[in-house]
Amino acid sequence: MYSTSQLFNAVNTNPMSENFGQIYVLHRANTNTADAAQAAESGLYVYDFELARQNIAAYQGGVTFGHPTRMSIDSEGYLYISDWSSANSGIHIANTADLSQPFTQFYAGTRDANGKFTYNSISTGSATSGNYIYGTGKDTKLYVCDEKNANNGIAIYNIGQEDGTILRKWTKFADKIIEYQGTTGGNSAVWATSKGVFISQHRANYNAERHSLKFYDLEGHNTYSSTNSDMPDGSNGGAFALSLDERTLIINGGEYSKSFKVFDVEWNDNTPTLTLRDTYAHGLGAIRQMNWDYAGNLICSGDDGIHIFSVPTDNNHTVVPARETIECRAALEPVSRRIWAYDLKRKPTLEGYVLSFTSTVATPRAQLVLKNSNGETIKTMLLSNVQQGNNEFLLGYNEVPTTTGDVSWEITLSAGEVAEQA
Repeated sequence: MYSTSQLFNAVNTNPMSENFGQIYVLHRANTNTADAAQAAESGLYVYDFELARQNIAAYQGGVTFGHPTRMSIDSEGYLYISDWSSANSGIHIANTADLSQPFTQFYAGTRDANGKFTYNSISTGSATSGNYIYGTGKDTKLYVCDEKNANNGIAIYNIGQEDGTILRKWTKFADKIIEYQGTTGGNSAVWATSKGVFISQHRANYNAERHSLKFYDLEGHNTYSSTNSDMPDGSNGGAFALSLDERTLIINGGEYSKSFKVFDVEWNDNTPTLTLRDTYAHGLGAIRQMNWDYAGNLICSGDDGIHIFSVPTDNNHTVVPARETIECRAALEPVSRRIWAYDLKRKPTLEGYVLSFTSTVATPRAQLVLKNSNGETIKTMLLSNVQQGNNEFLLGYNEVPTTTGDVSWEITLSAGEVAEQA
């Protein structure tokens, strides 16, 4: 029924986070059993934005995984790992700031033989094959594919609190239940939107009774179900992704098509219409989870490893905002987080300004931030191919926004440190 090894992923897309850009990969070993060998091999691995693995041994957080599956990440960097088993069901939560610490269980209560949690005679949750975090701060919601309480539909938890904190231990029934309408195998991915929630299921081939994809509005009405005309070959692994503007949906095709299906999404109130735009062959088997990175690249993981696909747009340029904690200080004084700040007016040339600094290592990219005399950011740029040792970049006069007073610049490296001003 399942392969002996599957991968799932989550991506930190919060520019203000210390771990911005990191990709978290859950490795599930030998899914046909829940023996000691599986428990020893399953766990989390951390990759940087260039897919370089950061840990040798898997992080397990003291958890005995049963059938760990899809996961999501909240705005504070906590991972929510679904477990679709009876003996080890629930949602394991891991703090990515220190993955060596024990993972915690989202559901309060006692787990029964069927994987259902009960706290003070109230069912808080059960086994789950997928979850999705939507919103930030007090508006944070956790959407869960709940096996027992929602008939493999959606349980919604309002985990954002009025003071902006996020609740990570649940002691009551879900705030809302959207029961699945129709037949499902339960191996589902979830993606919440401003209008409702998409839920898929693994279908290696088309099945008229088991739809590859459905959409439910926030009142629980099923306003879209895939058909033979739009998804004729299934959804191998169940993975899909919706664009930030909710106008494009990408889903993995069936096991024989080995391709992405790209749909335009048109909305009539809370009813989506999906129109096939393109099909792209990728040659992979089942894809279990898809996520976007900050630049709009598609991170895919499943039975054939983890892969990153670029998705061209009309504007293939991404500006990453500076972190809120960054300060602009006096010339030659280093600021925190591998940054130095200098007076831009120190070295004018006939063409512009020369930005000179020394790096301890070679790194593929750096972020340049220009600030006015009030310390306000007036422009952010990306620099590429920073060399170990001395570096000089020419900034044309026309690239500096018109402003009054001095302009300073800061440089942040993706690796290494700025050793000194050249």
